[in-house]
Amino acid sequence: MSNIDSSKRSASWMVLAAICVVITCLCLAIWQYRRGVEKEALLATSDTAVLDINALPMVNNESLHGKAAMLEGRWVEGHWWLLDNQVVQSKSGFDLLLPFELSNHALIIVNVGFVPAQGLREAPSDLPSVASFTTTFTSILKTKDLKGFTLADEPDQNPTFPQLVQFIDLSFFERQLKRPILPMIAYASDQLNSNLTPHFQISTMPAQKHFAYALQWLLLGFAAFIVAFVALKSQQRSLIHEE
Repeated sequence: MSNIDSSKRSASWMVLAAICVVITCLCLAIWQYRRGVEKEALLATSDTAVLDINALPMVNNESLHGKAAMLEGRWVEGHWWLLDNQVVQSKSGFDLLLPFELSNHALIIVNVGFVPAQGLREAPSDLPSVASFTTTFTSILKTKDLKGFTLADEPDQNPTFPQLVQFIDLSFFERQLKRPILPMIAYASDQLNSNLTPHFQISTMPAQKHFAYALQWLLLGFAAFIVAFVALKSQQRSLIHEE
């Protein structure tokens, strides 16, 4: 009798584990599907007409994320920053950040592109002058997740190199410039200088890949259900035989 009770408890645990696995796989499938739909919408917005720079709001507007904007104005002399820990084409280096004054006098921070490090991790000593940059160029706006993944507590953690920043903090740039800036970062999509490499992509994974992952999780959940169902039926037949 104890063997029967033990088998019944084992069957109950098997059912519970199967339910947990199936629900987890289903949730992951739904999450990946939604991510795919979001990526499709995001890529669709990036293909729309270029925004008017004078219409950019001074308050955060996440609907602008991923949209193209033609910037026209002038570069602000005397201010620049290097965003640390960047890797492009297997080369480590920095992204050069510059303030740009639009034709409507609003300020925006522009990521003008990647510059490789000298030696192991040394900052380049020959950064291009802003006078060499064009003052009209196409960019992609980023309004979400500006900070990104970082273990740093403060953007400027190197006292000997104050222009080196570990993450993007708009309030830090405002304190440096002593002026308000637009609540977004513009990533130059045009190559503004031969020594700079624009590399920003609004989406690093296509929507189709998310849909493929969604199908994969769905099939895994279905497989887990079938395996648990067959095992449970087999155990039930054994219990009937024992009784």
